[in-house]
This record gives sequence, C-alpha cells and structure tokens, in this order.
Amino acid sequence: MQFGSSTFNVTSPYGFQCKPISFDSSFTGSSSDVRVQISLHEVGPTFEASVSWVESVSLTGFTACVETAGPMNGGRVINVQYVAFVGVPSGGMAGVQAIPLYTAGTKCVEVLTTGKVPEVTAVNHYFLK
Repeated sequence: MQFGSSTFNVTSPYGFQCKPISFDSSFTGSSSDVRVQISLHEVGPTFEASVSWVESVSLTGFTACVETAGPMNGGRVINVQYVAFVGVPSGGMAGVQAIPLYTAGTKCVEVLTTGKVPEVTAVNHYFLK
C-alpha cells in the first residue's frame, strides 16, 4: 500500500488538468490489480466545486485529473491525496458496481457486502464509447 499527494495549480476556470503521478516504488503483478483512490483538498479560502478522477493506472503510477468550477480570483491550489494498493487490504473488500447511464439528478444502486464493512469508499470510472 502506498500513499502520496500532488498539487495542482489551477489558473483557468475552463477545462481540466491531468498530470502523471509516479509511485515511490513499483507494484508487482498485473496493472489491472492496482487500485487507486484519490481525494481533493483545496488550499485557501475559496471552496468552490472541484471533481477528480484517475486515468491510466499502471504498476508504476497513474494519471490524476482535476476539474474546477466557480470564480478563480487569481487561481486556486488543489492538493490531490491518493492511496494505491494491489488486491484487497486485510479485512477489506474491493469490487466494481456499474451504475447505468444517467444525465441529471441522483442515481442509487444497492451494494451487497458480506461481513461487517464499516466504511465504503467509491471511485468514479467513466467509460466513453
């Protein structure tokens, strides 16, 4: 399991930024076994909307992307924290739950677990056709 962070300096309210992030040491096995979860923390007094996602996960790193909305007032600094692991951490669960395409509002799906799961972390994956 590896942890880390990277800083995005956002200067434009339009579009998104992506940057490659390398792991401190490479994982072994198949790149399809590497799981990456990210979260955002905005530095400063502006707390406007921001979204993040992960692309191109490999044994050596991944690409993190950030898109922001709202007023810029000279730019924004966004820290992306990540945790990366292979397989399932001891006592944990990992899996994929597809959510059918929707364009607005809220969409809920039921996720069934076995045993006691105290916390659920979800990561968005967008598949474009």
